[in-house]
Formats: sequence, structure tokens, C-alpha cells
Amino acid sequence: MSGKIVKNIDNSKLSKRKKQAENRPYNGNICSVPKPLKISSDSAVLVEGEYNCGIELTGDFGESLFEGYGARGHHKSSTIDLVAGRMSKFSKDDFYVDNNYEHDASRIYISEKTDIDKRFKLRGDKLSLGKSAIGIKSDHIRIIGGEGIKLISTPYKNLSSVDSTVPTVRPSGVEIIALNSNSSAFDIQPMVKGDNLRDFLDEMVKNLATLSGILEENILYQSKVNKLLHNHDHAFFIGGYPFPTSTPAYGKSPEDFIKKTREVTKAEKELKSKVKNFYYKINELKRNYLDSQDEKYICSKLNKVN
Repeated sequence: MSGKIVKNIDNSKLSKRKKQAENRPYNGNICSVPKPLKISSDSAVLVEGEYNCGIELTGDFGESLFEGYGARGHHKSSTIDLVAGRMSKFSKDDFYVDNNYEHDASRIYISEKTDIDKRFKLRGDKLSLGKSAIGIKSDHIRIIGGEGIKLISTPYKNLSSVDSTVPTVRPSGVEIIALNSNSSAFDIQPMVKGDNLRDFLDEMVKNLATLSGILEENILYQSKVNKLLHNHDHAFFIGGYPFPTSTPAYGKSPEDFIKKTREVTKAEKELKSKVKNFYYKINELKRNYLDSQDEKYICSKLNKVN
């Protein structure tokens, strides 16, 4: 949460006329705020009032009149530039300024032809060059849809807006980039599709459940083998008659055999308990994260991406 909101009043940045004028900012009669002088091309139309904001109808320009498609004389680079707070914290009266995409407080830049990522110094996997674009910049941005919001990319696949003979190269997606970074821990990666991830995890849970069943079966068969070993002894024949030996199937003595049999039985019980617990946890995971009715369901109930 931000701290106290300050008024940012600094009369030292006002012109002499504004300093001498009666200051009535609350009813709007006189607005004593510093307003820089915008440097514009001769063909531009700039609409401004007493406040430090304006709308400029112009060509595509960067941070000087010598940068951008408008500066190079390109046709079809018509631009509407809406700015509130030109140079913002550095603003002062009677001070000439160019566009400053970083320090101008709020801007909506609508251009028929521009390098929009270059204008705003943005990073990403694919940068926009020489295309129609809209850039929106401010400290905080809210997009509000009373009945929903859709972000749709590449809806018109046939033609580019710049050249009617050039087909769109390839479908483009939506990139959400925090901190304007594409390196190290903030590298851009593909989004996960929720339904496909759910199906994959569902199959994995089923396979783990099958594996736990196989393991339990193996324990049962091993238990039967252990019982056979327990009841088995060796015999030798004298005169055609069998005589059982006193040596058990395994172990050096009957006491040792009994001890080992008890250990095996105990291990069987513990293993069965672990397998049952494992199977329970698998099903619990499925109920908690793969059931659309559960609050921990891995897919968003409202938001979707393709």
C-alpha cells in the first residue's frame, strides 16, 4: 500500500504570470500548475488547456523530431498522442520539451505505423516494427469490463495493416512480462493450458494408483511364498522311506527361522500400510486439485488462455 499522497506543489516551477495570479485550484478558475512547452512539427495539431495535458494529432515521432517514421517522411504513420503530465515530476513553465515516453506520466499513443516497443523501451520475444500499434503507459492501469474482458491476438490472419499485399507472417500470442525483463529468473516462457495439464495429472494419478495396486499384489504373492517357505523342510530317504531333517528351509536354527519369519511378517504389514497410505494420498491429491468443485482446483474458474 502506498504512503501519504502529497500535493506536489512547487511554486518555483511556475511562470511569473502564474505566481502573481490568485491561486484557486479547487474550483478550477485558475490552474497554477507548471506546464512545459511541447516541441511539435509544423504539420502537427496540438490541443492543450491550462493543465499539463494535451492531445497531439501528428505523425510517428520518437523522443525528438528527428526520430520515427514521421521524421523520415513515411506515409501512413498518422498518430494520435494523448498525454497527461508531460515530464511530470520534472515539469516546469516555459521549458521546451520533446516526447519523453519514460517520464511523461500517462500516455495513450495510437499510431498507424510505429515501432511501439522501441518507443516505450519494451522487451519481449517478438518486437513490433513498422506496424500499427497502441501503447498505454501510466503508473497504474485498470481495464474494466462490466460484462467481461477479452485479449485477442491475430484475429485477422490475411493481411497486414501496413501493406495490403503482405500477408501476416505468423500468428502472434499474448505476452505478460513483469519488470520488463526477459532474462535469468524472469525469462519469458509459454503459458500452461489448464485443461491439458489437468488431463496429464489425472493420467499420472491413475498410473500411480495402478502402480500401488501392482505393488500390493506383489506383497500378497510374496506373503504366499513366505508361507510356503515357512511350511517347507528338506528330507532324505533311507530304505525308500523319507526322513524329514530338522534343518529349516532358511536359517541356521529353528529359533533363527522363527525370528526371521516374524521380521518378514512385520515388514509385510508395514509395507501394506504404506501402500494403503500412498494410495489414499494419491486420491486425496486428485480430489483436492483435479476436481473442478474443490477450492484448490488447479484451473481458473473464470480466466482462460489458448
